[in-house]
Amino acid sequence: MDHGGAMLGPDCVLVQRTAHGYRCATRSEVATVQEIVFGNDCRPNWLFDQCCRIAEALNDNQVALAQIYGVHAAP
Repeated sequence: MDHGGAMLGPDCVLVQRTAHGYRCATRSEVATVQEIVFGNDCRPNWLFDQCCRIAEALNDNQVALAQIYGVHAAP
């Protein structure tokens, strides 16, 4: 998690910086990651919602808040 966005490992982008601000991966992409990482331990779209919060905080230049959301991106 940094000004570039949020990643889960080197090849799994959850939030990406674009020319128009930060954006989340698609709901479908994040759902796949959630299923692989957490199985059925989370409610549907839980990780996607966290990613949206991270993107919103980064768009508001609140990096510390985005990092807090990233730390809590575990069930």
